[in-house]
Amino acid sequence: KYRKYVGPFSTIRFLNLLPLSNMFGQSMAAFIPPMLAGEVYFMPGFSPRDAAHLIRKRRISVLFGVPQMLELLRDYIVQSIPEAAQPPRSGKWYLRWWQYRRVHRRFGWKFWSFVVGAAPLDPALEEFWGKLGFVVIQGYGLTETAPVATLNHPFHAKKGTVGKPISGVEIRIAEDGEILLRGENVTPGYFGEEVGIRDAEGWLHTGDIGELDSENRLSILGRKKEMIVSPSGLNVFPEDVERVLNAIPGDRK
Repeated sequence: KYRKYVGPFSTIRFLNLLPLSNMFGQSMAAFIPPMLAGEVYFMPGFSPRDAAHLIRKRRISVLFGVPQMLELLRDYIVQSIPEAAQPPRSGKWYLRWWQYRRVHRRFGWKFWSFVVGAAPLDPALEEFWGKLGFVVIQGYGLTETAPVATLNHPFHAKKGTVGKPISGVEIRIAEDGEILLRGENVTPGYFGEEVGIRDAEGWLHTGDIGELDSENRLSILGRKKEMIVSPSGLNVFPEDVERVLNAIPGDRK
């Protein structure tokens, strides 16, 4: 239904930094762009400098990648354009855009968005690109869900979440916090195995822990098998501990 708005911005070009052996990479390279009559570009390997050059040279609008790629790009931008690390001087988008105009010049004026998946995104990384004026769109899914299950709306994205279930997908949080998914996109089982992977009600147990907000947006808290339960019943996720430790200045060797 948004295709009619694409006209003034055509041709939309995508840079895919995901392997095609990955279901997320296949979706972003082979399924989504044709719906918008878009073009897809690829890179051999990944160099932040080369990626930024290609985005500008080919007038890329959207980059598909994993969080690590956004982290490497952030480090490259901060090193080459130091003011990118400074806090915004205004809450108004056009003044922030002007403050960070050298960053936008580096990527080209047509680039505006990152689509991220396949791994948890550090909130600080999302905040960094957001303050510069770029939209970070997160999604969630598994190979077993073909693969997208939830996705943030590009113009109504909420930071820290992976969006709402896409059409045809049901989501539920179990009593222990595990994310359950159900829909026609969920595979009935694995090749060569007679036992299905859904429960009696058709729910796929993802192994991920999450929560839903009042608008049915999903937040990923961690992996169920990695969750640490303290003697007092407190649930601790290694990702949260790692994030705090990484924020402490000092030698990490």
